[in-house]
Amino acid sequence: MSIFLAGSYGNDVVNYQRRWLENPRENTNLLKKATQYAKLELIDPDRPTDFRNVHIVGGDPHMSRAGASPASSSSNYRFSDKFVEDGSYLRIQSISVGYNLPRHWVSKFSAQNLKLYANLQNVYTFTKYSGYDPEIGSTNQDALMTGIDNARYPSPRIYTFGINLTF
Repeated sequence: MSIFLAGSYGNDVVNYQRRWLENPRENTNLLKKATQYAKLELIDPDRPTDFRNVHIVGGDPHMSRAGASPASSSSNYRFSDKFVEDGSYLRIQSISVGYNLPRHWVSKFSAQNLKLYANLQNVYTFTKYSGYDPEIGSTNQDALMTGIDNARYPSPRIYTFGINLTF
């Protein structure tokens, strides 16, 4: 049996995909977290047309706030360090197990050796990073964009089973 671990500690990752998925100007495929934006509420329900009759309520204090002007093109969507996250992780990269059957069993098949084995890759990743995969790779970017998660598809989990038969 063998276990291979891989990881990284202390690196920062710009979660660029979060910038899109939490954008209040988008109207489809938002993260559930986007429902925690602060909202405007009337102070006095009898004066709905008075623009001074509103205050900001609710919401997660770490989420963007409503812009000062409805004509603003940014909607507090400007790039900032709120999209920079700790990219530290520890990944169980692979687990391999193998078993050689006893020779007296294998000799019945006129063989010298019979080994059964299994391998599992990308078993689990321990991380606090909120993106798909802290090992971000380089999708749609160049060398100048190192450390930016541009929504690369995460590494797949791969199951491999096999038989090694020697005659």
